Amino acid sequence: MEKRGKVFWDVLPLVIVIAVVCGSFCVMDAFGRIREQIKATSFDIEKVKNDPLHYTYICHSSMAYKNKGVKYSKGDWSDLGIDDWKLQIDLHKKGYKFGFSQKLLVGYRMSSANIELTRNNKKVLKLKRGIIENI
Repeated sequence: MEKRGKVFWDVLPLVIVIAVVCGSFCVMDAFGRIREQIKATSFDIEKVKNDPLHYTYICHSSMAYKNKGVKYSKGDWSDLGIDDWKLQIDLHKKGYKFGFSQKLLVGYRMSSANIELTRNNKKVLKLKRGIIENI
C-alpha cells in the first residue's frame, strides 16, 4: 500500500468536485496477510436495496466527504457497527455525488472479534431494510 498521506493528496481533488470519495481496500488476517482486495466501484443504490446485509460500498476508513450538516447516527446503528453504512445512505438521500479511486487506501484487519462476525445480523438486516424502504 502507498503511504496514506500521498494517496490522500492524490484523492483530494476528487473531493472538491465530488462530495463523497472512497477508495479500494484489502482485508487482512490478524497477522497482516492480505486475504482479499476489494476494488472501489461507482455507488449503486439498487445493489444496496437488493442485498443490504452483504453489499458494502465503502470501507469506512477509505471515505472522504464534504460535511454539509450530515451527522453520524447514534443508537442501534452505531451499536451494531453499521453507522458508516447508514451515513452512505443519508448522503445518497441528500443528493451527494459519489466518486471513487482504484488506489488501495486501507488495510482492514479481520479477526474473530470483529463486529462483522459478532453482531446480530437479523437485527442488522431489519434496521437496514427499514431505512431503505424509504428510498
